Amino acid sequence: MGIAHDHLESADPKLGELIRNLGHLEFTKGTVNFDCFATSIIFQQLSVKAAQSIARKTKAGLGIEAEAAFTPELFLGHSIDSLRPYGLSRQKATYLLDLAERTTKNEIHFHKFESMSDEAIIAELTQVKGIGAWTVQMVLMFDMARPDVFAPHDLGLQAAIQKLDGLETRLKPKQMLERAEIWRPYRSYACLYLWKSLEKTPAL
Repeated sequence: MGIAHDHLESADPKLGELIRNLGHLEFTKGTVNFDCFATSIIFQQLSVKAAQSIARKTKAGLGIEAEAAFTPELFLGHSIDSLRPYGLSRQKATYLLDLAERTTKNEIHFHKFESMSDEAIIAELTQVKGIGAWTVQMVLMFDMARPDVFAPHDLGLQAAIQKLDGLETRLKPKQMLERAEIWRPYRSYACLYLWKSLEKTPAL
């Protein structure tokens, strides 16, 4: 992370002090696929414990082990009502079926994401019901390790920037984007330190 670290320290003395205090932080690249987003849908607005329980029940109901990955084919032939007994809300069942349908119709190109821009990935995935820009931004950072992603609507980042700059109120999303300009092209790393400063790094 040396280059990113040096850039952020020189571009923003306040953030630089935070970086020195918190030490070395890094992203770990993972795999981005159907399972990644199916799981993120299940986890939306739930505690980790509750979401894990529903994910296990759903996998058992679909005939796979708890450690196995969700695939779009598992959802083919299912309806909202057939998924409900596993603890999924009607809304989340709708989202999962939409994601599965779009993936099997080749409307979502997980295998091409590595060569696609952040903007193109966000545009493709936000077509899916239940997947918003924030969810994709988190995956771009934490699973794809893209270095220059920023989530201006994230409440944790808003609180962290308020704290960093000693502001009386939180910045609006447009102001957040303006504030983050000096962190380019390493805004993801700035986010990582800002979240860490609150000890609220989001988990997917």
